[in-house]
Amino acid sequence: MMANNTIPSIMSGFYEPDCACTMSSDMSTSDAATQWESLIAPLAAKGTVLGSPSMCKQYDEDFLTPFKSAIQTDWDVTSIHINKPNVTEAQKDVEYYVQTYGKKVWVSEFACVNDQPSWSPCTVSPLSQGRCAGILWELCSLTSVCASRTKPKSIPSSTT
Repeated sequence: MMANNTIPSIMSGFYEPDCACTMSSDMSTSDAATQWESLIAPLAAKGTVLGSPSMCKQYDEDFLTPFKSAIQTDWDVTSIHINKPNVTEAQKDVEYYVQTYGKKVWVSEFACVNDQPSWSPCTVSPLSQGRCAGILWELCSLTSVCASRTKPKSIPSSTT
């Protein structure tokens, strides 16, 4: 429960526990599992939808499987961060999580980043041209994880 006795309808897990980056939670799987069971899991019994911890390493992650084995209360949806230079690479991230954990996916962070061989922001991309929503819709329409297959009116019809 929150301080004002309200129950959230959605609660996301830890922010990037798999990274020792500035502002990431940087947790061991055992510490994350302990904290999950004491702080987040009790909300599930009150009807809160639980989102997994969001992974920094994307489809190279090595955290969620041992975390899942260490917890008793499973998450409802897998929350991911996508930092990729194009839809093809972003789709690989989504498909990895769907195939690995068998749950719907929420993309809770999305940025155009060249992540190979090292991290650098994209200089010319649909994101830098203000078309993030169009790319997310294209990603959604290419996968089977979207809650709604109806394209919102606010998203541009073209991603080119």
